[in-house]
Amino acid sequence: MGIMLRVPKRGSARHPDTVDLKDSSKLFINELTNSLEDRERLETFLMTEHQGDMDVVPTCHCKLTKADISSTMGTICPSCGDEVSLRSDKKVEPILYVHKPKGITSLITPNVWYMIRDLAAKGTFNTLLYMTDPTYRDKANPEYMDELNSLKFERSYNYFIENIEYMIGLILKLKHVRKKEGAKTIMKFCRTYKNDFMVSNLYTMNKSLVIVESNSTGKYMFPALGTMQNSVKGMVGIDVSSIPVSERENRTARFIDKLATFYYTYTKTMFSKKKGLWKKHVFNVKGVHTYRSVIVSIAGPQIYNQVTIPWTIAVKLMETYIISKLIRRGYTIGEAKEYHHNHLHVYSDKMYSILKELISDRPDGRIYLLTQRFPTLSTASMIRVWFNDVITNPAVHAIGYPLLIVAGPNADYDGDEMHNTLLYDQSMVDSMEGLEYHYNIIDRTSYRSLSSNLTIPTPALINFSSWYEDSNLLQSTVEEDNNMFDLYG
Repeated sequence: MGIMLRVPKRGSARHPDTVDLKDSSKLFINELTNSLEDRERLETFLMTEHQGDMDVVPTCHCKLTKADISSTMGTICPSCGDEVSLRSDKKVEPILYVHKPKGITSLITPNVWYMIRDLAAKGTFNTLLYMTDPTYRDKANPEYMDELNSLKFERSYNYFIENIEYMIGLILKLKHVRKKEGAKTIMKFCRTYKNDFMVSNLYTMNKSLVIVESNSTGKYMFPALGTMQNSVKGMVGIDVSSIPVSERENRTARFIDKLATFYYTYTKTMFSKKKGLWKKHVFNVKGVHTYRSVIVSIAGPQIYNQVTIPWTIAVKLMETYIISKLIRRGYTIGEAKEYHHNHLHVYSDKMYSILKELISDRPDGRIYLLTQRFPTLSTASMIRVWFNDVITNPAVHAIGYPLLIVAGPNADYDGDEMHNTLLYDQSMVDSMEGLEYHYNIIDRTSYRSLSSNLTIPTPALINFSSWYEDSNLLQSTVEEDNNMFDLYG
């Protein structure tokens, strides 16, 4: 059962209810009508469409106001309320919202909706949508429909939201749900976080996050975008007085259901796969201040989030900072680069003193890294680690990796490589605190349980064939063999 238990806290910057309803740069779909003008305006907010080369002219969201650098750059568009600026300078943030329609008790965040839907689903039958939308017509097998209809509830979105604990209690009574691992966690979750995932506003797909390309052969876009577009457009004009509350409930349920499906499908298809965006643009990129190396175990006592860094990797990783230190010591830029290059594989006391100085410059005397394993995208596959010294032997090329954290990224010491990224400053270090390994000790799919990330790999056993490499041992007696097996068996 897929459970997504991450919900923005009410009052935090990421919570959808923190949006300013009077912000002219945000568009609320409820405020639109079915007029041609409003529908065209919605189209400009839904996605960014490029025809041929990307437009580099400063513009607003709706592109009605364009500017050259010298004149109206930075002005506010009277149509969409967005600042005229370069595309590269615009913040990637939600700009398209749905406010809870009139007569609707509350909206529910898509990740929690998907979590409940996944719990209640019977094969392809959407039990949650059946409970919240009376117009849902799919049918399950007669036995399950009889079981479902024997429960006492009203098929209505508002009824479900207003009685969510009771409704989830009914879901937990279903035979197929009782067999699912972690099912009771949903009830505990809803009681704890109900105030956070019951919201008045939801942000949806918009042009800040969705870009499609059009050319003479057609339009290239993610397949689920079309369904999501239609769902968003279905909320236009929902607050018109002639629409009954029951119809608003049905449309709201269908909208949130499609929104949840879109987010899940998009994340699974575009991000999580081995050929997804994470691997293309993060794990598989040789960027500045990054490196990739084989991991080995650390001998002796170790701290779970401390790694050991080889000489060559440390000198290359800190190249920018080392050259800066050398220039401050009187080197020219050319001399500093030459010195750095000459000592990339050769130890020197001066280079080592610079590395120690760079480490001591940090507030806690540690340099932090993000370490990731390429094919893994599960929880704890990306970890914040640190080092406070460098291996001075240039012949060593592997990273020393603590035994206690290899389970998270599903790594071992048989040649696995880890990708590492330097965290430049303290603000980056602080923002990545949530990726510390100890935050993954609790199992997020089972209430108050420890996760498998605490698993310690079993030690390698001695291979008895090594005892027989000496030809003399091949003539060992039965008694000698039995003694050896008693000793090591």
